[in-house]
Amino acid sequence: MHPQNYVRHFLNFASRNSLNHVWFTMVTNQGGSGSEPNQQPSIASYAFGDLTAVRGRLSGRARMYFSDRRTPGPVVAPFDENRTDDVGVDIALDGDGVSVTLTAHDWGDAQQTLTGVENRDGVLVATGSSIGNQTPGATYLISLAQATAPT
Repeated sequence: MHPQNYVRHFLNFASRNSLNHVWFTMVTNQGGSGSEPNQQPSIASYAFGDLTAVRGRLSGRARMYFSDRRTPGPVVAPFDENRTDDVGVDIALDGDGVSVTLTAHDWGDAQQTLTGVENRDGVLVATGSSIGNQTPGATYLISLAQATAPT
């Protein structure tokens, strides 16, 4: 399915009534940076939350978790829940395609628009800036699902 038809389906669903919204999950991955022996590991991130229909687009906010932000203490683990970023997600129909804009609210509302948005088996796939601009770019995957709030 063309990405525009895919997004239109969810936008129409969310626009039908105020109880409808769209659940999203976004994951990113970027390669390692630098050269041996000081190469930095690759970084993955994820965010999930609700999108609502706002002025003809799907919009929402979520906490974004990062693999390079590790928990302190004797058991070190990635994706420290106390070191997340507040990110805005905006998905819109744009001409013949789909526009995805991310807003890093914890970083002065810096924005980036993802490029090359495709629909691959029900997942939006795009490219954009890497986290911290450590590598030339990153891959972004966004899945959408219909949800209705209980009455």
